[in-house]
Amino acid sequence: MLKEVPGFLLCPPRSGSNVLQHVLSCLLEGTRHIATYNNEFTDPRQVVTVKSHAPSYVELLGELAGQTPQITYPSTIVILFRDPRLAAISAFEYSFRSQGTSFKDFLYAERYQLPGIAAKCRSYISYYQTFVANWVHRSSRRPPLFLRFEEILHSPGLINKVIQFLGRQPVATTTQHYRKLLSNASDIMQDRWEAVSVDTKSMPAEACFPIKQYAAEFGRLEDYQELADEVSLALAHEIEVLGYEAEKPGKFFPVCLSTL
Repeated sequence: MLKEVPGFLLCPPRSGSNVLQHVLSCLLEGTRHIATYNNEFTDPRQVVTVKSHAPSYVELLGELAGQTPQITYPSTIVILFRDPRLAAISAFEYSFRSQGTSFKDFLYAERYQLPGIAAKCRSYISYYQTFVANWVHRSSRRPPLFLRFEEILHSPGLINKVIQFLGRQPVATTTQHYRKLLSNASDIMQDRWEAVSVDTKSMPAEACFPIKQYAAEFGRLEDYQELADEVSLALAHEIEVLGYEAEKPGKFFPVCLSTL
């Protein structure tokens, strides 16, 4: 058993978790931020966040059951969302387009599988609906902290809210320094996922925000209009619940996700 239970970062894939963990690791010097599916629990020292894409608490526990040391009751949970249409476009480019999969097969065929011990095949749409239904409406002794990727990009104050929620002292940072951390995270992802990147003209990292996490994440947004329209229909309820505008991917209403 871990003496200090870390916080858990739950999110659908391609929702900005790498950006968030990078910024946290820079602001909280000497800390580590890992994922359930990378077998990194062998050295749990200074772990502050553990990322998982598990769409339910039961499946999260299934992932953790095979870890050493074990965590039996994750209680500090941060849940991160990104506009569902943008997350879907990114996931399609990252895992499926290179296989010759059509976007409708990606969305509806029951072969979407996530990394992790408890992973099972389902459709992407079914996975996303299950994730939102289970995590947004789950009751617990300590309510989760809900975040939107698009808000994180513009709010150093919000990142300190995350840090305090994780039981750490807030860190003084300027807007300029914060923007530099975000740009560094974008550059790192651009290099890490070069093999699945879309060819695009070089541009500053910040020019991608808030639509993209990094320049080559996907092509021009208008090239994915059919996919975005399909997701808008299939996930209309989820888009509304999370406070995103129906007609403008990446735009959101100023609703408080902590009241979901």
